[in-house]
Amino acid sequence: MNEHLLKQYEEDGNFALAFEVLKSLAENSREYQLQLAYYYEKGLGTEKDERKALELVRKVYNNSSPTPYSDIWEDAAFQLADYYNRGIGTEADPEKAQQILDKLQDDRERLDDCLSR
Repeated sequence: MNEHLLKQYEEDGNFALAFEVLKSLAENSREYQLQLAYYYEKGLGTEKDERKALELVRKVYNNSSPTPYSDIWEDAAFQLADYYNRGIGTEADPEKAQQILDKLQDDRERLDDCLSR
C-alpha cells in the first residue's frame, strides 16, 4: 500500500508527502534507502542534505554484498562512487570512487566464477 502511495505522490509532484512515505519504506528496505538518499541529494520534499544522502548510500553499500539475486549492492556501489567522484556530501575524491568501482568489478568476477562452476 505504501508503495502505491509513494508512486501516486511522486506522480502528483507532492514530494513532501512522498518523502514521508519513503522514510517509512526505507526503514526496512535498502532499495528505498537509496531512493531516500536521492531525495536528500536533490532536496525533494525535504531540505537538501548531501551528507545525509552520502550516509544512506554508504550504509547500504557497507551492509550489502554481491549476490546473483539482487542488484542493490551494485546500485549502491555505483551511487557511492558517483558521490565521491562529484563530491556529493564530501570533498571530491576520484581515487576513492575508482577504488569502489575496482572492488565492484573484482566482486562481479568472483561471483561469475562461482556461478560458472
